[in-house]
Amino acid sequence: MFSMPTLPTTTLPAHRDEATKLAVAGLHKLVACGRGDTGGSEACRAIILACYNGSENPLDLSELRRLDFDLTVAAFHVIHKSSNHLDEEIHNWDPELTSTIRGWAGEAHQRRQAAGA
Repeated sequence: MFSMPTLPTTTLPAHRDEATKLAVAGLHKLVACGRGDTGGSEACRAIILACYNGSENPLDLSELRRLDFDLTVAAFHVIHKSSNHLDEEIHNWDPELTSTIRGWAGEAHQRRQAAGA
């Protein structure tokens, strides 16, 4: 039977700190792109909203095809932190981004209501 190796507990905080740095930097990249008006911008918003509230904003993984390499890496860092550090909500990672993310969530909710979803 296969068993997962265990990491020494001393490496976990360092890993978490590094994951946080990469994710916050990635979130800034996604938000900067998401403020635009391109297919990549829509994909960035979709990824952020899926991390914000995945049950209301499910992510179609084909959205990742709309991103260049750097944004794809940024997205994976954001998704990794969002899925593994559930005690830290994405809209609280950086207070400067909170209103933008919540604004996009409100707009997405309004679009769903208008479409009858």
